[in-house]
Amino acid sequence: MSYSSWRIAFQCSEQAARAAYARVEELATEAARLRYQVAQLEGSLAHWKANHADMATRCQYLAQRKDLPVDRIPAYLAHAQRIADLTVENSYLTALLAGRVARRAA
Repeated sequence: MSYSSWRIAFQCSEQAARAAYARVEELATEAARLRYQVAQLEGSLAHWKANHADMATRCQYLAQRKDLPVDRIPAYLAHAQRIADLTVENSYLTALLAGRVARRAA
């Protein structure tokens, strides 16, 4: 192989390598953009699922027996139990946080 043909082959392979590297960079950028979009959509999905759960809870109140007082409706009882559970959890976390703050101050 002569020097000129070797040089042409090298230049062609160098151009091909540059084109391949540029394509890889394009694909990496596209992958990052898609990962960001997926993260946004997952956040939106969580938001709408929470809204649906809240609406389902509201509908349970309306769909259950209208002749019973509200404190006897099963949905209300489940809701009251959830409030009690969250109150206990909140007091536990508040005590835990107060203990950490006290340890830092000491």
